[in-house]
This record gives sequence, C-alpha cells and structure tokens, in this order.
Amino acid sequence: MRVVKLVSAGLALALCGNSPANFAAQLYKVSLDLSHNGKLFGSPSVVIKDGADATVAVSGPNGYKLALNVADGGKGQLKIVTHLDTAYGSIAPAMVVLAGQPATVSVGHIAIGLTAIRTGS
Repeated sequence: MRVVKLVSAGLALALCGNSPANFAAQLYKVSLDLSHNGKLFGSPSVVIKDGADATVAVSGPNGYKLALNVADGGKGQLKIVTHLDTAYGSIAPAMVVLAGQPATVSVGHIAIGLTAIRTGS
C-alpha cells in the first residue's frame, strides 16, 4: 500500500506542476495542398496546438519545408501564419480563415490551399 500512496502522491505533484492551460489547449487539424503552376507537389496534414509552431519537411526533387502556426482569432476565425520553402521559390503568407472552410492563397506561381478544423483539447 505504501508504494501506491507514494505513486499517487508523485502523480498529484506532477499534475500540480502543469498549468490548467496545458490541459485545455485547443488543437487544430490543418490539411494543405501545395502547388506550383497548378500542379500539386505536396498534401501534408498536421495536428497543431493553438499558438504552437509546426514544421513539415519533405526531401526529394519536389521537396519542401513548411512552417505554420495556428491561433484562435475569435468568432469562428483562425489566424494562420505560414512559411513555405520549395525548389520553386518561397512564400510566407499570413491569413485569417473561417474554421472548417477551405482557403487558398497564392504568390506568383506557388499556392497553398488549406482547411483548418478544431479537433478538441
């Protein structure tokens, strides 16, 4: 019994060390289509915590590195900041989108299409 009490006490201390915000952080699933001149070269999908940074890197001739951050914008809106480096060039658009609604942004011949949804906490 003593071991159980110590484990329980240790668990309680570990949980106390985490702030409530860590347990209630909103998660988003972001599905993306990356294209150059209308030709799809990547379709990553990530789950990301509100306000956190995520990076996806793919090697090869059509490789890319995509960094993004998603934050709640209120009223069903999401603020999404991206940075995409490809063999075709780089773009870094920021946008405000409606959760669950597809959005596309293009700069020159490079385009990012995305849909972001809330997945829970």
